[in-house]
Amino acid sequence: MRKTLITAMLALAVAGCSSTAAAPTGKAPTTAAAAKLSIGSTATLSTPSGPIEVTLVQVVDPATPKEPYMKPTSGERWIGVQFKIVNKGSSQFVDSPMGGLAAADPQGQPEDEFPDQEISAGPMIDPLAGIHLQPGDTTLGFIVYSLPVGTKMARIQYTPKGGSTAEWVLS
Repeated sequence: MRKTLITAMLALAVAGCSSTAAAPTGKAPTTAAAAKLSIGSTATLSTPSGPIEVTLVQVVDPATPKEPYMKPTSGERWIGVQFKIVNKGSSQFVDSPMGGLAAADPQGQPEDEFPDQEISAGPMIDPLAGIHLQPGDTTLGFIVYSLPVGTKMARIQYTPKGGSTAEWVLS
């Protein structure tokens, strides 16, 4: 319930802050027209503000909560997916990756991000503030997912609003 409420609030916040509605979260990735990449690979994606380079740097599974009093729901674990995003364009890049990320298990079932949790592996990409990169700027941060114990995350896609798509195969 909490994850659904947070996801809905983020989608409303992103849609209210831009002229282009964000893609829905919790949606299984599609395979059409997405380059298939592996962990550590970089994709150059087109966006309305110019190209960006996106690297899926690492996957931390399981991820340890930064605060000891925060824990995954019973029967679940957290997975941290670290992205590096570089603005290669000539104007500011602004996006909320929560709206453009989609992850799935090996059967294609969508996995929900749990964006308000910090992990000990490193800083997160702020789900409310989003990404604001001037030309040449870089950001590095984690997106946190909550998955049932025993479930694998097989692939993850990122489509910045109005941009092209990249897909990383994780298993």
